[in-house]
Amino acid sequence: MEEVRQLESDVQALWDKPSALARVRNKEERLVFLVGLFLEDMPGRVVELGQAVKARDYEGACQLAHAIKGVAGNISGLQLFEAAGAFERGAKAQQEDLDSLYDELSSAHDVLCDILREYSQSMQAE
Repeated sequence: MEEVRQLESDVQALWDKPSALARVRNKEERLVFLVGLFLEDMPGRVVELGQAVKARDYEGACQLAHAIKGVAGNISGLQLFEAAGAFERGAKAQQEDLDSLYDELSSAHDVLCDILREYSQSMQAE
């Protein structure tokens, strides 16, 4: 039982579902809809961000990171929100280590997508 609580706590550190639900006035169908939009749209944005990093397009990368941060914040994707914020600050400062910041953002994105896919599938099963 303690392992289940720890797992739930770990997941909540990545995706704060109660906070996300509160943002949509506790209407689960709205959250399911937003999660679906996230899963459709966000992977492409992260790929675009990777292309901007390779091209050293700091302005484009900064804009994309800002958009990713906003969407992550809206669905309470805490780790992705933090990683996108760090990336955005790095892009604004034109830091040379954008590759490592991108890797952190991409990893946070992938983990959040896994969690959200699982949530979406569980809601479809109901």
